[in-house]
Amino acid sequence: MQKSLFAVFLCALSLMIVRWPPFAAAADGSTVLFAESRSTTAVDQDSAGNSEGRVSANHSKKLDFSGNKGHYTLNGFQLSRIKNEFVDLTTADHAYAVRATFLETVMVLQGRAALVADRERVDTWATQLPVVKRILEHKDPMGSLKLIVYDLITPKGRRDLKLKEELVLLWSSDPFQAKLVGETVLGDPVGFFENVIDVQYRGERLHADLSVSNAYLQILYLQDGNLTIPIGALVIVARPGGGYEFYLAPRACLDQLTAW
Repeated sequence: MQKSLFAVFLCALSLMIVRWPPFAAAADGSTVLFAESRSTTAVDQDSAGNSEGRVSANHSKKLDFSGNKGHYTLNGFQLSRIKNEFVDLTTADHAYAVRATFLETVMVLQGRAALVADRERVDTWATQLPVVKRILEHKDPMGSLKLIVYDLITPKGRRDLKLKEELVLLWSSDPFQAKLVGETVLGDPVGFFENVIDVQYRGERLHADLSVSNAYLQILYLQDGNLTIPIGALVIVARPGGGYEFYLAPRACLDQLTAW
């Protein structure tokens, strides 16, 4: 039973179930960081229920997430909703900075953008990013697709630096998914060839009903040689109907989360 719970947990968080080869530069020189797909089938998992390149664990950090309707706190810290198209994530000494740019959420139907105005853009994504192409080939009855582009601002030109994530399920309106609150998935580091693209997708398969809401913590790290440096913490709230809301945790909260 634990294996099946873990498999659904991956879907609940919209995580990448399979490493999409080749995991390298896309046609525009970018790299795909996290392909978050709820439409991935069970055959994309190994016999242990694990996703390739990811580690699951029970989160040992104390996490107290509460709030509603756009006002949330994490461990007593007020979260700020990100309303701009981008946010800059920096280390305390400003030696490292990464810009996260949030592209517009696109609804897809049967493997195509629901709105004619979005189809050229989605077709371009599918051409440049194999993960998007494969998502569309699943032809979900309905899905929600969002891309986040990470650009290295400081230090410029350091292609040896890598970005990695830690994801923790904080809350779900689905009672079955709620049993998995606190589960953690660790992603492999990904290099900045040009930029890094986070593909988030929710589709109507594997208990991924778009009427369900959930929230998860995403801690981002930069890897510089043997150093792993916390760069930012976001809380991502998946809303009913396919929408997303992004909240930034303050520096003090990030320090607390990464000190334990």
